[in-house]
Amino acid sequence: MLYIMACQTRGGTRLSKSGYYSKRAGLFHLYRIYGRTQSKVFQDDMKVVFKGFLRRVAQEVQNGNGRITTGKLPLSFELYCEICQWMLEDTSAAGRFAHLFLVLSWNLACRSSNTTTIHYHHLSWAGDSLQIYFGQETLVIFIAIRTIPQFVQF
Repeated sequence: MLYIMACQTRGGTRLSKSGYYSKRAGLFHLYRIYGRTQSKVFQDDMKVVFKGFLRRVAQEVQNGNGRITTGKLPLSFELYCEICQWMLEDTSAAGRFAHLFLVLSWNLACRSSNTTTIHYHHLSWAGDSLQIYFGQETLVIFIAIRTIPQFVQF
């Protein structure tokens, strides 16, 4: 537990709550891969100590000694436009594909892992809109496209 409590970011601040949970999961994984079992007393003690430690971390963040935001920082629209421009300047097939991938991910407001699951048979046209169907969701997401860009070839 002392190791987990000593972990910090490169800037010297404490890790986020999920960062400490990842460290604890790593400790539990070490027990599993070496075929050891944790005693019930150890697990209960870890739970109590960890809750108290996270309460202290939360209090420090509330007092201004840490980053209050969690998760990833959003991509600004200005930076998105710049990246799109850089990719359009690359006339190779990889550059065109990268541009298409970025535009789809941005317009669908989805993670890249969801964009990678799109197949040709998931696409259809309805008027001036491209429809993309996701198998795991019940709704259909529409992207309004007035004309088919030349670099998108199906």
